[in-house]
Amino acid sequence: MPNTTLLILILIAFLVIMIVSIIQFIIFIFSRKADKESFFSVFKKIFKKKQDDRSLNDFYDNLSSSLLKLSADKIGGIIAIEREDNLDYYINVGYKIMGDFSPEFIISVFYNKNSPLHDGGIIIRDMKMVSISSYFPMTQQLLDVSYGARHRAGVGLSEKSDAIVFIVSETNGKISVAQKGRIKRLSNNPERLFDEIIKLLDDKKPRDLF
Repeated sequence: MPNTTLLILILIAFLVIMIVSIIQFIIFIFSRKADKESFFSVFKKIFKKKQDDRSLNDFYDNLSSSLLKLSADKIGGIIAIEREDNLDYYINVGYKIMGDFSPEFIISVFYNKNSPLHDGGIIIRDMKMVSISSYFPMTQQLLDVSYGARHRAGVGLSEKSDAIVFIVSETNGKISVAQKGRIKRLSNNPERLFDEIIKLLDDKKPRDLF
């Protein structure tokens, strides 16, 4: 029994010391304006980072869903993701828009083959759609015969800029990506495609798939 009482007293003393230390720390932080602002700044940055991470994941998921839907229905499409190099020239030759990336909107643009908006590409800047029906320069490379006009345009844009261009074939529904003047097939498996998109677009650890 004495041992139990001693342990309880030690625990209480430890908790009191911890509480006092925390109170002293808080008083110290709030005693100076600069430290107070710094204290709140840290929490704001943490909160903003979590919001940004959620937004990025939503964007990756929406992009993956759009590509898979176009692929399943064999609807041709081309989506260019702006990076460091400005794509204003190509934005200006298309139809300017401004809106959140929406799989429903992407699909509506490419599904109507009789619409002039069906041809050309969509440009994405900072996860926002900024242009539709934009035309890109054709590459002069000799590509495999399985690649069509959209693929040539995607490779052409990736030669002129650091944009990453996703292409869906109207002929076979296969998904490809053009980067740095090269083109590669991507997976039609949802999980693998999502992972490939992250590897291509994640600024924290940028890498290509070639």
